[in-house]
Amino acid sequence: MDQLNAAARRYGVRLASGSAKELGLATFEKWLNPNEPEYVPSTRALNLFCHVFQSPEPLDLLARSHGLGWRVIDDEDFKLLELARMEREIKALRARKRKIEAEL
Repeated sequence: MDQLNAAARRYGVRLASGSAKELGLATFEKWLNPNEPEYVPSTRALNLFCHVFQSPEPLDLLARSHGLGWRVIDDEDFKLLELARMEREIKALRARKRKIEAEL
């Protein structure tokens, strides 16, 4: 939590509502508690959290919460996904090519 408050000061991000200057332990615990759904960090706080703890996990949870099949992936997973899509496209093109060749 100290790291979050230090980063918030450095980047000019407000983590707490009202007149609080810093994020308190009680609010931080409520953010992390799934039984406290009304306590949701702001987008800026969420972004700062990911930055400080070097983890996309909070953004992934947010993306998945929409129920649309969204996920947050890193560069390596994106490249693997891109490769898989390319392979699928190549396979479809080969099948199309074989069909055309058979018709000639």
